Amino acid sequence: MGKALIITSIAGAMLYGCVFAVWQHDWDLSDPLLFMLAFPSGKDFINLYAAGQIYSQSMSIDNVFDSASYSLFLTKLFNIEVPLYHYVWSYPPTMFLPARLFTGMSYLPALGLWSIATMAIYLGGLRLAGLRGWWLAAGLLTPAAAVNLFFGQYGFLLAGLLIGGLSQVDRRPLLAGLLLGLATLKPQLGLLLPILLLAQRQWYAMAVAGAVAMLLIGISITLDGISAWRQYFELVLPVQRMFLETGSGFFMLLTVTPFMAGKVMGLPIPLAYLLQLAVTLVCALGVYGIGRRGPPLPAMVFTLAAGFLATPYAMAYDLVILAGASLLLLSAQPNWFGTRPRAMACALLWLLPLLWPILGVNLYFMPLLPLAIALFAWQVWSLSSQGGAIPTPSGNRNPRPGPPA
Repeated sequence: MGKALIITSIAGAMLYGCVFAVWQHDWDLSDPLLFMLAFPSGKDFINLYAAGQIYSQSMSIDNVFDSASYSLFLTKLFNIEVPLYHYVWSYPPTMFLPARLFTGMSYLPALGLWSIATMAIYLGGLRLAGLRGWWLAAGLLTPAAAVNLFFGQYGFLLAGLLIGGLSQVDRRPLLAGLLLGLATLKPQLGLLLPILLLAQRQWYAMAVAGAVAMLLIGISITLDGISAWRQYFELVLPVQRMFLETGSGFFMLLTVTPFMAGKVMGLPIPLAYLLQLAVTLVCALGVYGIGRRGPPLPAMVFTLAAGFLATPYAMAYDLVILAGASLLLLSAQPNWFGTRPRAMACALLWLLPLLWPILGVNLYFMPLLPLAIALFAWQVWSLSSQGGAIPTPSGNRNPRPGPPA
């Protein structure tokens, strides 16, 4: 496993080099080809940045909900024609709260601030969970971390909040509830968290998380009005559903869920939804079962992995969440990876951010991606079924990766 850790870390470092090389180039945003290929880097940050600029121009936030108005606004903002549906706002209105941080900023400084801030939250979550020293460096060198940085996505933010929050449920439930409540800014990857907390009888953490989520909604309504939420349900969610059901090409490559696997295999949309529902129910039962019997660390890692399988809308760049979770497991139980199936499951999980564009050349290989996540989740489940105490990473006396085997 040491060799796999070093190889994938080198791959991650090389990806970082590519990201910084892209950032240092003075890309011309008025070039249609470069704009559509997401240069400069941070393609998915554009939505959050654009919302901040709407505030700076004293425009109505309603412009982000209507796809035609939003495309027109982006066209004026970047001085390049942005086709309809090339960018769409797909987040709950609570995400307008961090968007205000970028009001009046130019694009690249805003992207740099977002990247540094979310990376710090990610490292803070890993450290809160017990990682130290070289393990934190390994968390930044995973291929998933580099891919998330390139896209300017929310993976660092969610990984820090989810891992940090779940690691504190037993010891500091108030802090755990606060972090998990903040993770509702992008809620689809946390669908199974209430089931885990219910199984573990963590009522206080559940109450705090619910209160924080309601507080965020309340602040959002106070600042942007109830109409923002009405338009989110009436305009944004139907567009997301349209992308799921009719999206093709690059969007299909990024989506690593059972629903998209069924769609790629040619299932009719109703059957793809049925497949997704069946997998979601199995994952929910699995989370409840592992939450009841523990131990806490495998329960946390399994829940995060099952969260990718329980939603139809999860992307490859979000896999930084599972990369960080697997490091927690590896640092606490390094011998667990001694068997071939477990080492293979972890290696595949780490390599997924590198494999999805390669496999995507032939879309018929795409169903392998959720299967790889399921294989990892199954191996974590088998660890919990063995019984016995499993230490947290903070219990390790020497939390450094060992030398290559």
